[in-house]
Amino acid sequence: IRLLQLMNENGEIKVAEDIFKKLKTINSVDAYHLMGIFYHKNKKNDRAFEYFETAFRLLKEQNGYLGKDSEILNNTINIYQFNQ
Repeated sequence: IRLLQLMNENGEIKVAEDIFKKLKTINSVDAYHLMGIFYHKNKKNDRAFEYFETAFRLLKEQNGYLGKDSEILNNTINIYQFNQ
């Protein structure tokens, strides 16, 4: 929740990275997705791509929802197109 609040407040990326380090071990799809958004908002699109791609992979591995309106799927596609 703090990671989401920080993103909505346009908080510092260093603080977000510190929070994420604590969440990384649980392989949270949402945490990876939020970090992807955070990096994209801060114009670090190569890093954003890594996080979106990991979120997508984890979602698939965990049999999560991958329909056409999946925000994770759409953000992964958009950042892939953005980086081309």
